[in-house]
Amino acid sequence: MPVKEADLRLYVSAGIVQRTLIQKVADGWTLQVQLKNELHTLQRQRGGNRVFRSLDKLAILVGELGLSGFEVRL
Repeated sequence: MPVKEADLRLYVSAGIVQRTLIQKVADGWTLQVQLKNELHTLQRQRGGNRVFRSLDKLAILVGELGLSGFEVRL
C-alpha cells in the first residue's frame, strides 16, 4: 500500500502509526511508518519512494506531522 504525505497525516491524526523509522539509502534518507504489522515507505506524489537529501529536513517533516519520535537506521 503506497503511503503519500496526505495519507500519512490522516494516519497520524487517527493514531494508527505504531513506529516511525528513518532509513539511510544510497542517495539520502527515506521515511517508513509501521501500520499494523507492515512497514510502509513514504511515497512521492508521482510514485516511487520519497528520498530526502537531508536528515534535518526529514526530521522537520516528522515534527510537522505530529510524530513524537523516530528510529534511525544507517
